[in-house]
Amino acid sequence: MERGALGKWLMVAVVLMSLALCFSLRVYAWGQGRANWDEDVQKITNLNRPGYDRDLDMEAMKDEFAKFLYPFGSLVDEPAPHREALGFGLPKRIISKQEALEDVEHLFSLLKYGYAGYQYFGGDERFQMAKQRMIEELQTEFPDEFP
Repeated sequence: MERGALGKWLMVAVVLMSLALCFSLRVYAWGQGRANWDEDVQKITNLNRPGYDRDLDMEAMKDEFAKFLYPFGSLVDEPAPHREALGFGLPKRIISKQEALEDVEHLFSLLKYGYAGYQYFGGDERFQMAKQRMIEELQTEFPDEFP
């Protein structure tokens, strides 16, 4: 067999294999090759697909979402940036208890005004309890200065 004829037969074989692969993928995509999932799995999958509920009331959804937004009207209560955040000063090796307490205050101020899930995960009620526990632990279990 000539070299040119071998190339032609090879090309024909590649084309036929490609067509067979494309046809088998189309059959799979039409649903004949899909796995048989449990009915519960199919329901959950359908519920999580976008556009599943065409009768969804977008205004009602926005109103429901608005209930979880933190009320915010001005920048008056916004925390002032620390000097370190602006690039002033060097990191310290030893932190005083007072500085640690200030850091806790700053952390929870940042969470309140910068964390989107603040209100959703309990707002002031839950986060202030965590803040109070941190302050109590700092005051009772740590020395006046610590590395």
